[in-house]
Amino acid sequence: MTIAKRRSTHIGRRAAIPRWVSSIVPAILVVVLLTEGDALAQRVTPSDLFRIEIFKPEFESADYALPTSALFLTLRQSVEGPVSVELRIPFGYVREDGSTGSHWEFRPGNPYIGLSWGSTEKPAELGFGLRVPILPNDAMVRIMQIADIHQFEAFTPDLWNFSVHSIVGGDSGVAQARSGLNLWIPLHGGVQLVSNYSLTLRRRLVNLLAGLQVRGRAGLTSGDVVYGERTMHEAGLILEFPTAKVRPGFVVRTPIQGREIVDWVFGITLSFE
Repeated sequence: MTIAKRRSTHIGRRAAIPRWVSSIVPAILVVVLLTEGDALAQRVTPSDLFRIEIFKPEFESADYALPTSALFLTLRQSVEGPVSVELRIPFGYVREDGSTGSHWEFRPGNPYIGLSWGSTEKPAELGFGLRVPILPNDAMVRIMQIADIHQFEAFTPDLWNFSVHSIVGGDSGVAQARSGLNLWIPLHGGVQLVSNYSLTLRRRLVNLLAGLQVRGRAGLTSGDVVYGERTMHEAGLILEFPTAKVRPGFVVRTPIQGREIVDWVFGITLSFE
């Protein structure tokens, strides 16, 4: 049994977007833009970066074995001035231990290639990219969609995804806001537009960066976009230990919606600059 069988990601009923969803992105940007000076820090993302992220969802179903998780590899390289190219390759591992025996799968998800432009004067970034569908529709690892809802498309089969994003606020500052749009072009079905957004508030404690984060995504066109729902939101805690060249971290998130799917997501991150 997989999540995909329990909750459909295909087009379904039409529901109105809650009023607070449509206002959250402007509110986030106002909060960040009112934060001045060092509170924003002077970089959004390093121009040269290699990042490893491992996320382990704690599914409500007990059928999934402990190693079931998603791995994201990100390589970012500056090409000219403030312009950087970014490659992200996801991998998923799923093992089900059911009454009929154990079944497992390890395979790559849909890769992402993108370009970003970072301001040299303000902590801001604008980027766009393409995620190429290589994941087959019957892949077990599609349940890793829930491992990172901002990379939901990494494990969505038969879907071309064009995305654009903006970030305001540095990665070590008090506040950072991110918003983005995803244009879904399924191999079978209608085109959809999906937004994602997040707000992160941080505090430095000696050599530790502790942060609280609220993230979400919402469908802007007709149809269900996340396991039969138009919206999905989660809250999280981020702990990072930044040094000159290496930045290890720990992440724990819990859904504000959708707890019937997953209770917690635990993550380990490691960045090399």
